Amino acid sequence: MVTVRVLAERKQPFGDGFEVEVSAETLDQALQKAGAIGKLISVDNKPLGRVLQDKLLALGYKVSAAESLTGGSLAAEIVKYDGASRVFDESVVTYGNVAKAALLGVDPALIAREGVVSAEVAKQMADGVKRLCGCDLALSTTGIAGPKGDGVCDEVGLTYIGVATSWGTTTYMHLFEGDRDDVRRQAVLWALYHGVESLDKELAAKAEDNQVKHGE
Repeated sequence: MVTVRVLAERKQPFGDGFEVEVSAETLDQALQKAGAIGKLISVDNKPLGRVLQDKLLALGYKVSAAESLTGGSLAAEIVKYDGASRVFDESVVTYGNVAKAALLGVDPALIAREGVVSAEVAKQMADGVKRLCGCDLALSTTGIAGPKGDGVCDEVGLTYIGVATSWGTTTYMHLFEGDRDDVRRQAVLWALYHGVESLDKELAAKAEDNQVKHGE
């Protein structure tokens, strides 16, 4: 029997709803079942926070986060596992617009023009915390947890996640289901997932560079 862990696209009636385990007789069968649910996290049942930590350690990187929607839950998930001090020094919770501008350098004119829940704000938050903390990987979250909108955006569940590395900054849009806690939990999981994705790209690039250096 093989068990894999999956980050679900939609709430499931088993597991904790969004991070679930799928078992089957063979790895291929487990991966098939997992693909019908969402994104594969790992085959060895490591939670996303641990997966992120392992990849940061492999690269010798550190991570920080700029959180609005998630209110510190993303940082809490990163430090949940032993050894976190090797990959994490600091993060910031900038729940209000004044804090986003003062601490992260988010342009108030941008917030007024685009709204705080936007790809552009998520990007500036990620760039700002990377600059502030001097980290290698920076994650940001901004969104509408509900049950109502913020007066500018009424799309409950709408979330933007920013990922900043030395290669540049990418933003991701999600529209999450569920109540306030569900939305915030999904935002944490997907921020971790997108962080892992970015680290996988860097690990692959380093492996390719090593092959070139050794003439393989």
